[in-house]
Amino acid sequence: LSDLNIECRQLGAVTDIPVKTLPSRIEKLERLAPDVIELQLRLPANERLQFWAGQYIDILLKDGKKRSFSLANAPHDDALLQLHIRHVPGGVFTDQVFSTMKARDILRFNGPHGSFYLREESTKPMILLAGGTGFAPIKAIVEHALAENCQRPMHIYWGAKARIDLYQHALPEKWAAEHAGIHYVPVLSEPAPDDAWAGRTGLVHQAVTADFPNLADFEVYACGSPGMIEAARRDFIAAGLPEAEATGLPLLFGPLGTAQDVLKHYSEFVGSFATVGEKPVQLTLSPRLAWQLKLQNGMLVDIGREQQKAPVGVRLQRFL
Repeated sequence: LSDLNIECRQLGAVTDIPVKTLPSRIEKLERLAPDVIELQLRLPANERLQFWAGQYIDILLKDGKKRSFSLANAPHDDALLQLHIRHVPGGVFTDQVFSTMKARDILRFNGPHGSFYLREESTKPMILLAGGTGFAPIKAIVEHALAENCQRPMHIYWGAKARIDLYQHALPEKWAAEHAGIHYVPVLSEPAPDDAWAGRTGLVHQAVTADFPNLADFEVYACGSPGMIEAARRDFIAAGLPEAEATGLPLLFGPLGTAQDVLKHYSEFVGSFATVGEKPVQLTLSPRLAWQLKLQNGMLVDIGREQQKAPVGVRLQRFL
């Protein structure tokens, strides 16, 4: 036997902000794309939500279920909370958003949550990687960095299937035009024939490694599908990215499927895990890293390090 040293990065800043359950009124529903709506929420006059740029809230449904969405607005711009919601046909919540929901309806939420937020103490250049509506927390981080006069270089990569899916394309173009330290690279995986796309194509994370084959001196913020995140994590670490600098890899995901789907994406890392059911199961990603998965109704809703008494604030949940 020998001594065992355990190193744990504490996220004290997250625990310093109170988590609240609040009512909100829908101020506006703005269609950003055929399958994306920006939901703008107004809080009561005497309430404000403190949060870090990049965090998310849980919308509380009438049946007791929750749906998690990243805040697309920066903390200083908090008159209205902005959520980017992609329609998932058959989704309990998103079907309502795209059909019956209207301005002045009331929604209750709980938050903020999550360890995906801008590390302001760092001086490293940033790579901000978004897939689809994973652009929402990236938008919040960039707008917060600009408000704080952050001088760190920011390289924004936004991946989507076709041009129409880059639903706020003009915004990062504007950031890059107005700020010398901001660079924007949109990447389409399957551009439509009428897109007349002359830009980058393929997988968005591969565009990053093509531009930066050595990531040793970068900090990465990534939000997107589990497939994109796992591929980015693998390739970025192979390109020299220290694991400690991979915020969102794999700690924050965009839309997920069932717990079975999530575990499938972890297949190359899994050592062992129990049958997915209603009870918590353990997923061993490596001999050094075990995670406790919490499930509700067959969905993976929370994940935390087994070594800690409480989850680290990471939420993995189907966004419906």
